[in-house]
Amino acid sequence: MIQIDEKLLKELGIDALPVNKREQALSNILEAVQNRVGLRIADQLDNNQLKEFDGMQSGEQKTQWLRTQVPNYDVMVREELDKVKTELKTRTDRVMNLIDEADKHA
Repeated sequence: MIQIDEKLLKELGIDALPVNKREQALSNILEAVQNRVGLRIADQLDNNQLKEFDGMQSGEQKTQWLRTQVPNYDVMVREELDKVKTELKTRTDRVMNLIDEADKHA
């Protein structure tokens, strides 16, 4: 199971954000991963499977169902999280470089 928590923010170098911004960042990361995984899953399921999935209420129930219907589900989630982390890390590095350059010229 993937962990989207404070450790992830530390890994990305954004753990010094104010609490409300950290919570928003975690929420945004989770949403991005879910959306990306959802797109990949939708390509693998037929209409009946999609209807069955949509009818489920519990997140845990959905996760267990996906693990049985999409054999590579956990790998897919890990891949998408890794992609999001790489993109965010690149953006964070760019911002930090811009700040360093601005400090040099101040």
